Amino acid sequence: MMVLWLLTLGSSIYALLGFESEFFTPLTLVRITHLVSLLEIFHCYKKWVKSSLSFTIIQVLARNLYAWVIFYAYLQNQGDPRFVVALIFVWSLADSLRSGYYFFGGRLLGFFRYNLFIILYPIGQISEIVMCSLIMKYSPSPLRWLLAPLVVSYFVFGKGIFQYLYKNRQRYFQNLN
Repeated sequence: MMVLWLLTLGSSIYALLGFESEFFTPLTLVRITHLVSLLEIFHCYKKWVKSSLSFTIIQVLARNLYAWVIFYAYLQNQGDPRFVVALIFVWSLADSLRSGYYFFGGRLLGFFRYNLFIILYPIGQISEIVMCSLIMKYSPSPLRWLLAPLVVSYFVFGKGIFQYLYKNRQRYFQNLN
């Protein structure tokens, strides 16, 4: 996963700088990465990793929904592709740090992993809400009515997820002492 996230991160940076690639677009790479991420659910189920099974299921399925359905609908409704690439950048930076920390460990990766989410999580969440809201506003498809509960879920669960991540941050820094 770490290699896929790093490729996706590099591709999104490349695209944000104004360059194009025929084969390794951020959208293509994030779709491949999220298909492979379905294995994370199995890893949690088998208790090969410490992550919460329910949290992992929600995150992996939601990200696949974005990669395969919401990004497509957004782009079909004349959405700005740079907005999609920027969101993919945020995701890939956060998940590259997370994967790198779990693979290599170390204080520097731990510092970034447990601090950058304070910036990246709200940016990602707001971007996802904006994208869904734009689809709901401009799309004639029935998808727009299916997105309403998703947008509401950000307001219901978003704060709790952020608090969960923040508690993990506190635990990490307490264990350093």
